[in-house]
Amino acid sequence: MKIKSEKIINIILGISLLIVSFYAYMTKGHEIKFLIAAAFAFGLVVISIFLARKNEVFKDVLLKNADERDLYIAMKSAQGTLKFINNICWVFGVLFLVLYGITSNFLFMVMGLTLFALIVVMFITLLISQNYYEKNS
Repeated sequence: MKIKSEKIINIILGISLLIVSFYAYMTKGHEIKFLIAAAFAFGLVVISIFLARKNEVFKDVLLKNADERDLYIAMKSAQGTLKFINNICWVFGVLFLVLYGITSNFLFMVMGLTLFALIVVMFITLLISQNYYEKNS
């Protein structure tokens, strides 16, 4: 079977990750974390080769077999997940800023502002993706 040229980059990245993780395992004193990384890299290479040999894109197969109810459930679950992550970031951001106010530990302010920046990035991404899908649907 022929490997698609646009998917060859995944195989190259997986093989390079495998080589780097084995090199780190051999040179850093045989630590188990590098061996685990090598095992994950090997799995990535195998999956990438398998998916590169397929003729159909996975997304097209899913859309072909999905009905309106499946698409609605997927949309609602993605929306619920986004809302949950947004709420968690908000709660922990406020908590870290309150802890900064109590303890004056600079680390709490950095963590809180990072979470608020994440919320802003998620909002901007949501606006851009909604604009894209409104124009292209």
